[in-house]
Amino acid sequence: MVFKIMEHTADLAVQIKATSRPKLFEEAAKAYLYLIINHQKWSSTEDLIIQVEGEDYEDLLVSWLSELVYIFESDRKIPLNFRVLQLSPTHLRCQVGFVAYNPKLHTIHNDIKAVTYHELEIKKIKNNFQTNIIFDI
Repeated sequence: MVFKIMEHTADLAVQIKATSRPKLFEEAAKAYLYLIINHQKWSSTEDLIIQVEGEDYEDLLVSWLSELVYIFESDRKIPLNFRVLQLSPTHLRCQVGFVAYNPKLHTIHNDIKAVTYHELEIKKIKNNFQTNIIFDI
């Protein structure tokens, strides 16, 4: 696991580390999945290409995670696996595998409402990228 859950009042904070920016975006999505749902091995039943825009990498990261929150909340689809296909400072294109939410199989752990910009900064430290993300619950 290359993310860790951090203590934060009234919200959930996650620190993410990865060897590249694309991996950082994939790990951020995995952290979101880890926070919202019980941890089982499921197979995705639907693959979608998700594209988001942003003003910089930080804005793009919030847009990316916000899109996953929106899809889960509105379409009741759980994002299971992630593969960044294209990443620039203003555009992300990612393949995401989903499975339909089933309350008989899936237990929701945290009802995440939003992804915040609070203290969000993607840093390059030695050969890794790192960021802290705060989720509003």
